[in-house]
Order: sequence, then structure tokens, then C-alpha cells
Amino acid sequence: MTKPLVSILIPAYNAEKYVKAAVDSALGQTYPNIEVIIVNDGSTDGTAGVVRPYLEDKRIVYFEQPNGGISKARNKAFELSRGDYITFLDADDIDAPAKVKEEMNFFEANPECGVVYCRVLSFYDDAPGKMYEYGRHMPSGDIFRQLLRHQFINPGSVMLRREIFASEKGFNPEFRDAEDWDLWRRLAYRGVKFGFIDKPLHYNRITKKSLSGFHNQAKMKSMNLRSFRELFGKMTKAERKKYGARKIIRLLKIKLAIAHLLLEEKKEALAIFKDALKNNWWVVFYPLIVFLILLIPRKLISAVIKFFWQLKHRMLFYQQ
Repeated sequence: MTKPLVSILIPAYNAEKYVKAAVDSALGQTYPNIEVIIVNDGSTDGTAGVVRPYLEDKRIVYFEQPNGGISKARNKAFELSRGDYITFLDADDIDAPAKVKEEMNFFEANPECGVVYCRVLSFYDDAPGKMYEYGRHMPSGDIFRQLLRHQFINPGSVMLRREIFASEKGFNPEFRDAEDWDLWRRLAYRGVKFGFIDKPLHYNRITKKSLSGFHNQAKMKSMNLRSFRELFGKMTKAERKKYGARKIIRLLKIKLAIAHLLLEEKKEALAIFKDALKNNWWVVFYPLIVFLILLIPRKLISAVIKFFWQLKHRMLFYQQ
């Protein structure tokens, strides 16, 4: 009996240095029935040349499009796919050989689940021999409340049933950041069950570009805020109260304000702080916040925030 087809979706943007390893890991899956959809998202480097030798393999589908961002690239790959199940693989990451097989075995044993995800090990590009892992709890089942607090699901760890992804029309094409957390929340809110495999089946590469993400924090926090507002906008008043919507939105605004301080943008930060604290007893602290922000030099504020941001991640990110 033929196994269900699994589509491995690879968006690639200026990935000439890494895409070969990603494609090799996709084609090296022990699960027998796969296809690999590669979408070149407007690369200006040699990505197309690296991929070209693979096009003789009938399991490969290759498509080029103008740069539109990660959401549009993944959604296009989905449009081109035929699989009953889909999984994601970024062009600078690597899948373990048994990833697809293990996740398909999980679906067979747990038909109530619409999404499965696995443990992820991360490695620095210049030190691939050392593996690291985030120390967050990985839940199964109805995980909507947990997803309101944290993003703990790496898209490379995920496999979904085709109809589940299609039902939400994929990733929000307007999001170039926070698109994955947005989709997981939307699915979980609808009642889709998630399953977790406690095995490291995906390897996430940390590059210099990954580590230079401070400049992107404000954009990401802004997208998160927009995503949560859209989600809460679909809820009844009772549901918003049940899930603590006001508190969550306030916290997201505060995080966005802090991200602007990280970028030394005091004016923007103060406006967002004021908006976040209005209609709440915390507003009594706003004059103090204004005083401290105006008093302390921009670069010092930014350096302190960066220090604590890195400290938090070091505490969560531990070596295997």
C-alpha cells in the first residue's frame, strides 16, 4: 500500500551557502513518499545555481518569484504541492533523516491531532559540533492558552494535515515577521489539536544574520500586536475576558515600547507606553517612566535592554 505523500516546503532567499544541506536533508528522508517544493523568493545570489543540479530529481519542484517574504514563499510552495501532509524546512536548516517518518507515525497513532511538532536542536554556523536547546515546556493537545503567552513552536519542527493548513489559507501574506506564531494561534483557537514528539528531529542553524536581529524587534513586536488584535477581534466579549485580552494587549504594547527604546527611539516608546498604561492603575507610573527615559542617555538605555534580552535567552538556551 502506498504511503501518503508528504510535501517538504523550502522557501529560499539568498541561501546559496546553506540550501544544498537543506535540500540534501529533505531528499535523505527515510520516509519513502515525499516531494520537495523549493521556492526561490527573489534571491540575488547564487541560490538558483546551487539548486539547478537537483532539478533532474522527479521529487523536486522548483519555482522562482519576486521577493515577497517568508509567508508568501511558503504559501506559494503550498500551492505547488500535492501532499496530504506538509512540513516546512527553511533553506538554512536541516531535518534529521527520520523526521518525516516519525511525524507520520505520530499522525497514524493520533488521528485526533491536526498538527505535530518535535524537539529542535540549534547550532551556531561557526560551531556546528555544539547543540543547544530552548528550555521551554512543550505541550500537547489544546495548547491555545500556552500560545497566548509564548511562541515555542519552530516552523521547521511542524507537520500539518493539508486540509488544516488550507482551512486558514496558510500564513498571513502581509506578515514578514511573527507569521508562524500567528498561524499556530489561529489554528489552536479553532480547536485544532497539537501533538509533540519528544525527539530532536530538526536542526536550526544560527547565523550572523540570526544574531543581528535587534534591529528587527520593533517590527516583530508590532506584527505580534496586530496579530493578537485581529485574533481577539474575532472573539466574543466573554471570550476576551476569559483569555485576559486586555492584559495581553497591554503587555504586548509595553514590549513594543521597549523594542523602540532598544532602537534608541524615545519619542515612539513614550507614545506607546502612554497608550499601554491608559485606563489602568499603572498609569500612575507614567510620569516616572517619562522622567527616566528623558533623563537616561539613549545609548545607555539601549545597552541595558540588550544586556537583559541576551541574559534571558542565555537562561533559556542551554547546551546539550
